Amino acid sequence: MSLPVRTLTKTLHKSPTDMASHPAEKAPVPTQLPTRQSTGASALSDVAVPGTDIRETSALLEERLRAWKHAVGYLEEYISATEKAQKAHAKEYEKVLKSIQDPLKEGSHFDQSLGGIAGLFENMRVNTESLANSHLETEKNLKGTVLPILERLHKEIKNKSKEISSGVGKAAKEIEKSRNTTQKHIELLGQQSAAAESSGSKVNSHDDPYITQRGIYYRLHKQILEENNNRHDLISVQENFATFEHHVVEVIQQAMASFVQYVGGQAQRNQNAYTDMLSNVQRIPPDFEWNGFKQRQADVLVDPSSAPRSIEGVTFPNQNHKSTQPLLEGTLERKSRNILSSGYSTGYYAITNALYLHGFKDNDNVRKDPEPEISIYLPDAVVGVPNGEKFHVKGKDVSKGFSSKLAGSSELNFKAHTPDDAEKWVEVIKMAAGANASRAPYSSGPSSPISPTTQKQASFGSIGAGASAAEAKAIEAKQEDGVTTAHPTPLQIEQGVTGGKTVASPTAVSPSATGAVVGTDKKPPFDPIVMTDGFTAEQPARPEVFSTLATAHEPPFPRPDSNNLLHHRTRARRPLKASEEEMASQLETVSAFVEGAPPGELGDVIADIKALTVESPELISQLGPAFEKYNEEQFATVKLPGGSQQVIVSSHNSLGDGRYFDVESSTSFEFDHSTQKASNAQSYVLESANSDLIKSLIKSLAKHAEDHYPNSSYGVYPIEDDSKIAILLVANKYSPNNFWNGRWRSLYILSPSSSSSSLVGSIKVDVHYYEDGNVRLLTTKPVSLSVSSSAATTIVREIAVAEKKYQENLNKGFTSLSEGAFKGLRRQLPVTRQKVEWDKIAGYRHGRGIAKSTEGF
Repeated sequence: MSLPVRTLTKTLHKSPTDMASHPAEKAPVPTQLPTRQSTGASALSDVAVPGTDIRETSALLEERLRAWKHAVGYLEEYISATEKAQKAHAKEYEKVLKSIQDPLKEGSHFDQSLGGIAGLFENMRVNTESLANSHLETEKNLKGTVLPILERLHKEIKNKSKEISSGVGKAAKEIEKSRNTTQKHIELLGQQSAAAESSGSKVNSHDDPYITQRGIYYRLHKQILEENNNRHDLISVQENFATFEHHVVEVIQQAMASFVQYVGGQAQRNQNAYTDMLSNVQRIPPDFEWNGFKQRQADVLVDPSSAPRSIEGVTFPNQNHKSTQPLLEGTLERKSRNILSSGYSTGYYAITNALYLHGFKDNDNVRKDPEPEISIYLPDAVVGVPNGEKFHVKGKDVSKGFSSKLAGSSELNFKAHTPDDAEKWVEVIKMAAGANASRAPYSSGPSSPISPTTQKQASFGSIGAGASAAEAKAIEAKQEDGVTTAHPTPLQIEQGVTGGKTVASPTAVSPSATGAVVGTDKKPPFDPIVMTDGFTAEQPARPEVFSTLATAHEPPFPRPDSNNLLHHRTRARRPLKASEEEMASQLETVSAFVEGAPPGELGDVIADIKALTVESPELISQLGPAFEKYNEEQFATVKLPGGSQQVIVSSHNSLGDGRYFDVESSTSFEFDHSTQKASNAQSYVLESANSDLIKSLIKSLAKHAEDHYPNSSYGVYPIEDDSKIAILLVANKYSPNNFWNGRWRSLYILSPSSSSSSLVGSIKVDVHYYEDGNVRLLTTKPVSLSVSSSAATTIVREIAVAEKKYQENLNKGFTSLSEGAFKGLRRQLPVTRQKVEWDKIAGYRHGRGIAKSTEGF
């Protein structure tokens, strides 16, 4: 049975009558209970167990903290979205930069100085790159400066919420438990009081309402103390809330101030970049490009001050050649051949050296192309006797005019100005008509120079024109037999690999001279051919390289699939003695072996050294300086612990004591030169005044390496007290299964300045081919460039142009070697175009003679 809460009040406040009806009961001992202080959360202070929720206040405060946390979270999302937008803008500006990164087409038409259109585009490239970098910088500042402020505030609010939950909230739970305990005892007292009123029977001592009442006072005292303590805590928290929220608002203001500073500064930089573009183009004088173009192309453009051409001053080849000069020319009147018209018409006539009588309408060479109206070949014509100023000519009109198609031979009647003129015309016509059979045909010399015809060179091994027939037959017979005892004509290589030297082809000898055994598979031995030379300086089209070509029976470095080769070399060569007197000399020699190791074959060289120095094993431990020099000069690459990208080891990024640093990964590491392994990687911060340029160069160089070198590493480092920048690029390609390895190394030293920069360096190529011999290519190409701008994209673009040009020159050089010198070194085949089969030598005529000559031995 559950009694109402008011039961305790009735029990505690009995009337005097009720007290008198129970004389045996002692008066209750007055107890001083704590007074409950009224708060907004508990207005019923006279109720032992209020019906209000004690956690209402703390829950409200926690809810307010959640509201602040969400507000800060909104700000974080906003700034994070802005940071991503800045990153996206940077990528978009990089796309914009690509649209103008190539030089202007037909760029020679523009002045290349900074004050013209070419300078405008260079300014646009620099400013566009600055815009992209500005957005990247803003993105980094938002991510690294503004967002951490809000993240820390977010954590503070979260910790404050936990503090309330674990402090005031926990106390509220304890109060709730105390209230529940008090309520249970109040309900128990109600039950005991009701039982005492209904029956006067004896009750158990532990069911005595008096004891229960005192227990209620005890629990109420504890409950109210906890309630008052919780009230004090809530008041303290509420008062601290004002200070805390003041701090929250200040931090938000600080974050927004930083946000506006970075974003607004970035917007200002954008405006400055576009303003600089505008001012740059506005500074170009309107006639700047045209004046420069006129000055550069003065020899091509028309000079306005020069006098116009006239036909009188024009000359051309054969202009006054005698075949162009007429025998006689002038005006004549010719009677019309039209039966409807009987009059004469005036025309211009000429008797040429080609024995033609041409008739023209006039002597005008300007208004229209002079086409003869009549053309009569005088040797086939008949001329009449002149009658005063008249005379006639009968012949066939061979002109292309309309009248020539109407009739065959016709008689033309002419009238000269005077009888003397008529006599002169008839005399010249008769002379021309009679000259067909009597005079030699006219001919003239060439009117223009004729290029001389060069005689083709005789092919290698062919018989010269001056050789006798007997000698030719003898040589041919020997070649048909497949063996010749004569030396072929030496091959003259003009401007080839050997620089104009005469290289004789290998001497063909008989089997007896070579020691070959007839009827066996043994081949005659050939002496090794060693050629060391470079490309000639007389041919600028070929690359300036130094090549070393060597052919030998035994390669100095082991091939991967030759299992017995090392054992063979170890037996064939005497091990070096390691006495104290010879130690220094041996160390120097072995160090030279290490420093000259081909790409990717250092391990093979070390294995050979160990095999050759079995009596001096301590030599390997003394090769540390040689290993270090080799790795730094060859730009050795190594993968950092936990990393995936290869980084470069060189003297330019050395920190000393075997430590090196990499700018791109911001890491320093230790490098073991003997094992070529990296360890002990640590964080490294680049401290350089050119750090922005270095990072931009790394970014542009990465794109260049990705486009042109499939397996490469690169690095950019400050050197010489931060006054210069070293740009390194190395590309390795190893193919031991195909017996070759190669390495490309590029080194450029950049001297940056505000207006322009200079690049000085070299390109080195090292290729080793070692199948059945050794051929090694070592090249060095000095590079010196002047860059008009200090922008990273411009610098890397100049590097790409230089490397592409050198690669093309290398390809041309190899083509020249393959088609020229190498072919000259090959042993030519007989005229049968078949190789000599030594096991069938007895079938040849010379072979039978050799076999007979050896029967007596």
